[in-house]
Amino acid sequence: MKTKTFAKWLKEETHKRHWTQNELARAAGLSSGLASRIMNGQCPGLQVCKDLARALDLPVVTLLELAGHLPREDDLDPDLEQLKTIFRKLSPTARKALLGVAHSLQSFT
Repeated sequence: MKTKTFAKWLKEETHKRHWTQNELARAAGLSSGLASRIMNGQCPGLQVCKDLARALDLPVVTLLELAGHLPREDDLDPDLEQLKTIFRKLSPTARKALLGVAHSLQSFT
């Protein structure tokens, strides 16, 4: 990762969700020891990235990029990737509604 480590990013993600390290481990099907090692800087393997992505409801590719297993664009934003995941799950009508909201929010920037 360019500006922060995977561990720091993961700590921020769990904090946003108000999860403890043990809750993350349980949601991802990991041992608490492995979750601890990852939160303290160990790079997760491919399967662990997949398990964490499922637990966090994020695209696997996002975690693989963040963990350094795949090349990533310098400006790739995990929040944007999460929005893409949500958008893909919406019905066509809901997508149009969300785009309308996004367009109206542009005037606030």
